[in-house]
Amino acid sequence: MIRGSWRWAFLAGAHLAEILAKRFGYLPFLLCDEATLAERLREMVEDLQLRAQMEDLGWYHVNRYHDEAKVAAQLVGIYDRAMALR
Repeated sequence: MIRGSWRWAFLAGAHLAEILAKRFGYLPFLLCDEATLAERLREMVEDLQLRAQMEDLGWYHVNRYHDEAKVAAQLVGIYDRAMALR
């Protein structure tokens, strides 16, 4: 089942990547599939500049969109709106 889910994720990946690139103006990850995973990992190992760029981008993305205080504040807003509909 994991393998099937893995394949599905890659099929959706190209479309998801397009959506994320439009939403954020960048991709917070390297896009690959089963055939290119090893190659992409090798690139990350061998290319210090790429690795540093992806690290910076990853930290930026996580701090901007996944910071727990920001997420908690968003949830409070969602819950408040939901309660107002009752």
